[in-house]
Amino acid sequence: MEKNSTGPERELIMEQKSSEPYLFVHINKTAGMSFRDSLDESQSAVYDYGIDGPRTSKIILEKIYAERDPYGLYNEIGGSATWLAGHFRLMRHSDFVDCRRIVTIVRDPLKRVISNFNHIRSNVDSSVNIDEYVDGKHNQNIQHKYLLGLPHELIGFVGITEKINESYELINSGLSLDLNIKYSNKNTTKTIRDDAISSDLRDRIKEHNKLDYVLYDWALKNHQERYRFYSEGKSWCHGYYTITDSEALYGVAFFEGSEEVVEVNVFKNGVHKDTLVANLFHANHVKPVFPRRRYVAFRMPNAKPEDDYDVFVAGTGQKLNLRT
Repeated sequence: MEKNSTGPERELIMEQKSSEPYLFVHINKTAGMSFRDSLDESQSAVYDYGIDGPRTSKIILEKIYAERDPYGLYNEIGGSATWLAGHFRLMRHSDFVDCRRIVTIVRDPLKRVISNFNHIRSNVDSSVNIDEYVDGKHNQNIQHKYLLGLPHELIGFVGITEKINESYELINSGLSLDLNIKYSNKNTTKTIRDDAISSDLRDRIKEHNKLDYVLYDWALKNHQERYRFYSEGKSWCHGYYTITDSEALYGVAFFEGSEEVVEVNVFKNGVHKDTLVANLFHANHVKPVFPRRRYVAFRMPNAKPEDDYDVFVAGTGQKLNLRT
């Protein structure tokens, strides 16, 4: 049964973790620069914006790009409450922190595509046209590509540009921070406005960014439910479940701010089937760092894909997502 980590227990947990690092995956044109400026105001941070990035920190250039020694980087800053942030895919540095301390922000795909095009047109290449940009495969499903390698449900915080105030609330509460919202890098020179594009262009953007739309739809639903739990003072559980090829129901579950084991209730076709404990070793997703030394999995044999299963966290009623 869950123990709601509030009061002295939560304070002790957060004090123990106050010397652990954080990770911010900065996806282009999602209000990431504003978040970075928030970090600069009150947090210790090092940045990885690529070997030629003007904001890339000296220690990153040395340990990651010159010496190719990520473990050396961890030895340098892994014992402090330092943020590692920048334009990199999540899996590049996912072993640097507990996955609950990974933060990213996603945005409405159409708005992000248009915003990034305007940025490139104004600051990088004034000759690029919108058709060339939208049809270029390297510009498609960018948000999905950044977050590949770890189920979205297991990422600490997936904020939303369009709900940035609530996103900061969740991040500040969950990580015991006091970040102020900044409003940086607003492009006032807009070649194209997202609310004034043709229906044909809008359709092509949706067609070329289907995976980003799937991610964004999930993020909106996840945010709504998580914010409701936060408002009601309930502990959030990171988790999901799937039906494996060997006909077993398998899932992962762990609390946002507690090392307590998670219990889940499994329903089959609307009838309670079993209560499982998420204390099995999770051998998948080998690079990310999970709590409880990876003893966060649950399994129920003899689960057939044609049956309808629902999984709920005992004590809170939170419904876990089915990943297919």
